[in-house]
Amino acid sequence: MASSSGPSPPAKTMTGMEVVKKFSSCVGGKNIVVTGVSPSSIGEAAARAIASSVQLPNLLILASRTASKLDAVLHQLRESYPALGQWDILHTVLIDISEQDSVRGAARDIISIISRRGDGKLHVLINNAGINTSHRRYTKDGKVELTFATNHLGPFLLTNLLLPALLEATKENADGRANVKVVTTSSGAHYLSPVRFDDFNFELPRENDSDLPVEQRPVVKAIPEWVRTDTSGFPGLLAYGQSKTANNLFCVALRKRFRSKGIQSFAVHPGLINTGLTRDISCEFQKELDAVPEGMWLSPDQGCSGLLLAAFDPGLSESSEFYISDNRPTRPASHSSRQDMADRLWKLSESLVNGSYRPSANL
Repeated sequence: MASSSGPSPPAKTMTGMEVVKKFSSCVGGKNIVVTGVSPSSIGEAAARAIASSVQLPNLLILASRTASKLDAVLHQLRESYPALGQWDILHTVLIDISEQDSVRGAARDIISIISRRGDGKLHVLINNAGINTSHRRYTKDGKVELTFATNHLGPFLLTNLLLPALLEATKENADGRANVKVVTTSSGAHYLSPVRFDDFNFELPRENDSDLPVEQRPVVKAIPEWVRTDTSGFPGLLAYGQSKTANNLFCVALRKRFRSKGIQSFAVHPGLINTGLTRDISCEFQKELDAVPEGMWLSPDQGCSGLLLAAFDPGLSESSEFYISDNRPTRPASHSSRQDMADRLWKLSESLVNGSYRPSANL
């Protein structure tokens, strides 16, 4: 485990509960938002671990798309940890992270809660919501492929809308460390594909991938055979890989813009976890997963440990590496860590949300 002198060594089977137990003092009094919270998910496991902290957070705001699933988690946490209700710590917010209007509404709700109960400060934002689908779908306005919209564009918008509250919390960084955290769930799938800036909706026929600039083409050597040979339909796994590269590049861009202001950002690969994320994958991908040895799978509690280390381990605040895998800082694929690509993605994302996230804009 880590101390203030450095990051934690690898501990693949460490649980989120164990992380919070060790760093309870870094949880105490904090205002925390976790997205993608539903029963048996990484988000729920992270929320449960935070709720178990001996030193309670000031606010724990859980955000997700489905009210019934949020309510189920809320009920379980209140039963397990009565102090959360006694001290009005636990709150929920509905958000469809793929739809910008919903993200804006959720940001308003979060800021309202933080203003009432948290002095307008947000100390930790865990962007965990995501999808992995084998079907081509778009946002309601038909402009953005749903995987890219859900896994990258929604978190990009939400984070920027909450920046005033994150920056307000940095005023507490008396020790000089960047103790305000933005943590995003990434994946080793980022190795599959860079961001296709000229075709981020994956509308170009697969046989025409060679028409893309070299730095935007799929990483052929990393792509499974069944993906390489399938030129029909929607390449869902590549779209997922692109979105995870976008998560990493977003983290790079955040560090450039806000680390000096006291906000630290991490992208975390949680490992191989059997959650609802795999319910909409192709038959071929499911066969690949079915062949994975039982011992390779992690529980949601184990899977959330990297997110919680990134959020609460003070030793990681000084890490020059932004990508966490196996619970330690790791260097990701070069196409997901280039500053020029991060800046380009930021500009693309700004254009797709009309640049209207800025703190001076009306939420």
